[in-house]
Amino acid sequence: MTILLLIVLNILGILSQCFDYPNPLKKSYKIAVECPLQQKQQRFVKLDSLPQLTQPNNESMFVITFNCGIKNDVLCNKAKNAFETAGKILSTVLLINTPIQLNASFLDFCASLGKCPNGSGLVILGGATPARTIPLQDDDGLVRLYPQALVKQFQFEQHPSFGPFDIMALFNAGGASFWFDGDPPITHDQQDFLYVILHEIVHGLGFASGWGDYINDQPEALTPEISITSNDPSGRFKINGFLETAFDRYLIHIPTGKKISAFTGNLNKFQKDVDLIFQNELDFKTKFRNSPQYEIAKEMMSYSITPNALGFLPRGFNKAVESVVLETRLRPYQTGSSVSHVDFQKYNNTSDFLMKFMADHGANLDSLIATRNGNNNEGHNAVIGPNLKLVLETLGYSTPEYTNSYKPSVTITGNGNDFNPTMNVPIEPGDSSTNNGKGSSVKSGSVKTYKTDFKKNNHNIVRIY
Repeated sequence: MTILLLIVLNILGILSQCFDYPNPLKKSYKIAVECPLQQKQQRFVKLDSLPQLTQPNNESMFVITFNCGIKNDVLCNKAKNAFETAGKILSTVLLINTPIQLNASFLDFCASLGKCPNGSGLVILGGATPARTIPLQDDDGLVRLYPQALVKQFQFEQHPSFGPFDIMALFNAGGASFWFDGDPPITHDQQDFLYVILHEIVHGLGFASGWGDYINDQPEALTPEISITSNDPSGRFKINGFLETAFDRYLIHIPTGKKISAFTGNLNKFQKDVDLIFQNELDFKTKFRNSPQYEIAKEMMSYSITPNALGFLPRGFNKAVESVVLETRLRPYQTGSSVSHVDFQKYNNTSDFLMKFMADHGANLDSLIATRNGNNNEGHNAVIGPNLKLVLETLGYSTPEYTNSYKPSVTITGNGNDFNPTMNVPIEPGDSSTNNGKGSSVKSGSVKTYKTDFKKNNHNIVRIY
């Protein structure tokens, strides 16, 4: 099976399989691994002590395994120091009760991986992904894939076996000019390396959608991860349904207030409408394309390329207009950039600029924060804007201001095939593009769609995954 996610869920309550992501630049590539439940280690901090948990500004809860693939000790040390700084920043903003293991590599993508700049002028600065995702049962009936870094923070009495790393990250030492703290003033063609690191680590913490096109070479229909069981030597397999990420639970269609998880519930009716067993991959593709569910997948694609269509509704809010607007302006749809970032136009000039899909040239993190906040009194910690902080809290991370985070169940009783949340979120009339306003009082202007000609457009910014 080349494109389908292999998964086995034991619905009797024992979690037996998780998924490892060895290549941060190819996030669709996953390996099913056994992760049976094991007893929590006593060295972990108990949840009831979270309100008293403090982390000094000079202490990082990130354990960094750093690999440098270039022969430049000075540059390697600068990069390593930047990773340590990023860990301290996030350890101050978040209440991390269990250390997060980060595997970070700094190498020349062209020389080492054959990923060289192409004719479009696009340069990839870096990529990161959860090293492992773990299926957990949410209280709305759906099983979703949670990043291992977050699952550790839940501190289950029994937890799935963890892999050695929580986040896998690769950063490009060639093809781009990075600026590091202590360097001469940043030049117009440089990017602040710390900014790029923080952006990618946040993806590794769980800021990422699992919606994608898993059956077409040219994306045209989006679904969550496709869950199948395959143990037949002939290649036959059984479909279990579709799995969202933890992030996907909070996606809504802003104009209608519809929860996107309702789409997942309807997609999960597919295996009831067709034969459970498919002869091969082509058999599955043909039957899915001919099913009513494929129209749902195509509708989701249309949302993903329509400005102001999709948002993340954070904790404490119940109106569609209060959602964090996601990136749906890119045409054509861009795997890794669309939906899994905030709307570039809306947040580029606000304090929530970190998770846009392109990185700025010629400005270091201090100046970016100062120009968007009016000052930089909070230092580098202010790079985690108020809306981003809300997203992380909603996913389940605790912060000094919010310690009562949501916690799913490690016990799986089903895969939510019958789940269909039809109730819409109340809509504030008049402006479907306004978010909760905590990031900035500035509203976006006229609706624009970005054509992905990176050489002609947006020439002063570079794409980050």
